Amino acid sequence: MKVRLFIQIMLIAVGVYMIVVAGVFFFQRLIIFQPEQLEKNHPFSFPASFKEHWLETKDGVRINGLFFPTSAGPSKGLILYFHGNRGHLQRWGHEHSDFTSRGYDIFIIDYRSYGKSEGRATEPGLYQDAQAAYRWALERYAADQIVLYGRSLGAAVASHLATKVDARMLILETPFYSFRDAVRKKVPWLWTPYSFEVEFPNYHNIQQVDYPVHIFHGTSDRLVRYSSAVKLKPLLDCVDCFVTIEGGGHRDLSDFSEFQTYLDKIL
Repeated sequence: MKVRLFIQIMLIAVGVYMIVVAGVFFFQRLIIFQPEQLEKNHPFSFPASFKEHWLETKDGVRINGLFFPTSAGPSKGLILYFHGNRGHLQRWGHEHSDFTSRGYDIFIIDYRSYGKSEGRATEPGLYQDAQAAYRWALERYAADQIVLYGRSLGAAVASHLATKVDARMLILETPFYSFRDAVRKKVPWLWTPYSFEVEFPNYHNIQQVDYPVHIFHGTSDRLVRYSSAVKLKPLLDCVDCFVTIEGGGHRDLSDFSEFQTYLDKIL
């Protein structure tokens, strides 16, 4: 009886596990991309001056963006900012202050299917969105005045763009080694015998960037584990830097003095 009960428990456990594995496969897009949409007539509101822009990608998708001019005298250049996998510009627009207060303008886009932007989110699609944003920036700034900045999922978008275009530097906040590695570090017991729909290989991209790369990551990040990000450190060149924020999480690095001090240093 004990043997039979043990076998039954094991079969149930295996069945549940396979359901979880299958569920991750079939619902991976919902895990990777979590867009929140806005009505096209949504009036953005921020305690700073800004201007709304519409861009069109090469594959004909209209995407929405916000431009915030610096509040600290003449502009030193542009931060081209790529946000994480959730939310929309009404949320992410508030990130402007770390940069506008340092003398930089900032341009932030919503990826396709996010906010007011049209289309359907895919890895190649997000790369096209980034290219459209860079073309917009290059019409207004010299390449050496443009700083590419990516946060979380946006770090993979920014690092891919950096392999294609010139810029002053690449800054990555809370990046992962690759999407698959991020999943393995987050859920180490989950064996996935299939390829994910996306790759987002930061490890591959940063090795092809020929200007400075600066990475910020916190040791207490529960969403993108520090152990995934720190694997990028050996891939950096001597002019690059990996900044560890002790106790930093996924959404609070700007609250730490180390983060602000290093931003002062590089910007």
